[in-house]
Amino acid sequence: MNERTYYEKKLEELRKGGFFTVKNDIFAYEMDPYERCVYFYLLCLSAQSGYCYPAIKTIARCCGCSPNKARQAVQSLADRRFISVTRSYQIGAHGNREANNWYYILDLPLRQEKKAPPRPRYVLADRTGEQPDNRISTVYRSVLGEDTDKPVSV
Repeated sequence: MNERTYYEKKLEELRKGGFFTVKNDIFAYEMDPYERCVYFYLLCLSAQSGYCYPAIKTIARCCGCSPNKARQAVQSLADRRFISVTRSYQIGAHGNREANNWYYILDLPLRQEKKAPPRPRYVLADRTGEQPDNRISTVYRSVLGEDTDKPVSV
């Protein structure tokens, strides 16, 4: 009876490979699902070398989207500096023709923190409700039942 534990099975899977790692910070970036899926797919293919060269049709098929949507996601990722795209060409008898692009995975870009709107600055009066002319407002004095013309001592 040599039953392996759950953790031993998982450790064996890790040793075999077939997975890729991604930083948790990726979820802090605003990405649509197609961009995220394309990024993960490219990251998966380039896990060992840092680059890959799948065709747009292959990216679209594996990510479950149209080639145009895959192209838009690649362009968006390149514009936002998640990946770098290098166009490649093949030299043939009839001239150069386009080949698959090379995609390089870059370090995650610095996040642009959304700035919170500026907090309004309130001028706070002290507990006595003192006004700039050193008199308590008539409304406040009427609540207290005091004389409104008497100056406030600080």
